[in-house]
Amino acid sequence: MRILVVSPAFPYPLIKGIKIRLFNLLRQLARRHEIHLAVMTQPEDPDPSPVLEAICSTITRLPPPRRIWDPEHPTNLFQDAGRVLRKLLDRRPHLAYIHLTREVEDAIARLPMAGVDLVFCFRTYLFPPVAAAAQDRPLVVDFDDVEHAKFAAQSRLMAGRAEAWLTRWESRKHRAWEFAIAHRAAASFVCSEIDRRRFPVSCQERIHVLPNGADFDSDGEGRAVRPADEVPGRLLMVGDMGYMPNADGAVTFCERILPRVRERLPEVELCIVGNHPGREVLALAKIPGVRVTGFVPEIAPWFQSASVLVVPLRFGGGTRLKILEALHWRRAVVSTPAGCEGLDLESGKHLVVASTDEEFANAVVELATNPVYRRELGERGREWARQTYGWDRIGDGLLKVMEAVVKAAPVA
Repeated sequence: MRILVVSPAFPYPLIKGIKIRLFNLLRQLARRHEIHLAVMTQPEDPDPSPVLEAICSTITRLPPPRRIWDPEHPTNLFQDAGRVLRKLLDRRPHLAYIHLTREVEDAIARLPMAGVDLVFCFRTYLFPPVAAAAQDRPLVVDFDDVEHAKFAAQSRLMAGRAEAWLTRWESRKHRAWEFAIAHRAAASFVCSEIDRRRFPVSCQERIHVLPNGADFDSDGEGRAVRPADEVPGRLLMVGDMGYMPNADGAVTFCERILPRVRERLPEVELCIVGNHPGREVLALAKIPGVRVTGFVPEIAPWFQSASVLVVPLRFGGGTRLKILEALHWRRAVVSTPAGCEGLDLESGKHLVVASTDEEFANAVVELATNPVYRRELGERGREWARQTYGWDRIGDGLLKVMEAVVKAAPVA
């Protein structure tokens, strides 16, 4: 079977969740099928990319999205006002506006479709031109981040601020956009049952849960179990800091939770690791013992050296790959309920879920000072997650749905 995958994000190197998910879905599809990738690129994306070329028969580079906002280079008041006005007047979600340039639409329309059996649209930003190019071919969509739910949760946290109304408006636009796409697609994927239930009952039968995962069998020599890798008292927070939920979580943790931890553990260290830290996140590095790294070429050493992964997210979409990666390395995790939403893990057995700032600080202190409990939690979490969230197991479900969609499609 020949599958065309169209994505707004280049899937390598594996430095953020969207890249990790897409790369592994491509790898699983390539187990049995011929993959052709059409992907939007940024100047920093590698060309050539031998790792991707080993998976994909062809790689077509699409033009980049509009660069209208960069957390590392804030815009001025005039530019901000223009962005707000555009959000108010454009019926499309703002993320669709960013990605759907005339150049991108024209490039997608020119994609060679001869012999393509199925089209896989990763995320929804590029859906209209992808659907037009697919014509009568079956079209499958991956909602790895259900945007309308994320913006709705964000607006609730903004209650009383002027931005809350605009965020609610974006949530409504994403809701209409995502519901229409779910009805149009032959099949769709989401990361959890919670996300599946966010869609209308009329299309839920064609929406399948395809969770995020990790390569739990990749450390065959047991490197992840060496206690000497840990740096005592090192807390880790990872993620793209240009992604609003991650940036908000980092600021919230440093302002409201870290001081409570420091009262009992003055020497504790927090490493905030991830791309695109904006001014608010960069300012956290002024706090003694807080390190903001920005881009790092490899994330594994940070997981290996951490004692505890903290996931203080207050809103977001999909499921957290960072939790599964931490469990892959047998690291203890403390998360808010929003941070681990959709993952079938039990608090106190596989990780610790904390609903308040005080609970979060207490859990961090207990794990940081109790190495036996910390390692037991990491071991149990890894074993449970390995049975459910291994990429090979997830790939079996992905292939089953894709092949069933093509089999059920009318003959052209």
